Amino acid sequence: MTKNKIAIQGELGAYSHIAAENLYKGAEIKTCATFEETFNKAYKDPSYKIVIPIENSFAGRVDHIHYLFPKYKLQIHGEHFQVVEHNLL
Repeated sequence: MTKNKIAIQGELGAYSHIAAENLYKGAEIKTCATFEETFNKAYKDPSYKIVIPIENSFAGRVDHIHYLFPKYKLQIHGEHFQVVEHNLL
């Protein structure tokens, strides 16, 4: 059985990483510096899936990723609602 390969924008331990782990247990996770790099990874290597935020409850819609869907001709295949907790003092 092949291991899922997932690309995320951000660092290990970030909410995208946590969401990817929840969706794809034991997956090989590749971190990317930008959303563009994340989309490009899946575009160039179809064995990769990406896990990216579309919106969040604190800041709303993640605007800068919406132009990347048509640019890279990728489709949304699922969704995950990740609990986000901020320690506001």
